[in-house]
Amino acid sequence: MGLKTKLKDCSSKPKPTAYKTFVRSILEYAVAVFNPYTKCNINKLERIQKKASRFIFNKYGRKTSISELYIQAGLPLLQNFKKTNRLKFIFNLINGNYNLGYQDYFHFNPSRVTRNKHSKSISEIKPRTDCYKYSYFPRVIHVWNAFPNKLSVQIV
Repeated sequence: MGLKTKLKDCSSKPKPTAYKTFVRSILEYAVAVFNPYTKCNINKLERIQKKASRFIFNKYGRKTSISELYIQAGLPLLQNFKKTNRLKFIFNLINGNYNLGYQDYFHFNPSRVTRNKHSKSISEIKPRTDCYKYSYFPRVIHVWNAFPNKLSVQIV
C-alpha cells in the first residue's frame, strides 16, 4: 500500500517523518545520481515534494502557498540540498577525507589571492558538450570558486 493511503486519516505530526524516511531519502539519492539540469527534469523532482507538502497538511487548494508549507514542514528545496551536498563533497575531497586524489579531477588556480579569488580556488574546466558541462565537477567548481573569500578561508 502507498504512504498516502496508509496515513490519510492520521494527523499531520507523523506525516513529515514518514515522508522524510520513505520518500525524501529516495529523492535525495535521485538528485545526487540523476543530477538533473534541465528545467523539465528539475520540476519533475520538485513536483514530488510539492505534492508531499500538500499531503502533510491536507491543503490542496490553489491559493495555498507551497513555500509556506515547505517552511512549516521543515523541507528545504531540492536545489538547496544539491548545492549543499556538492560543496560538502568537494570540501571533504580537498581536505583528504575521501580516499580519492583530487589531482585527477581538478587543479588549484596558481594565481594570487584577490578580492574575488580565495586561496583554494580551482581552475575552471571548459567543457565542450552539455553532457559534461552539467556534470559534477564543472558545476561544483563554479560554485566553489564563487564562495566568499572569508568563508572559504574559515572552512578550509
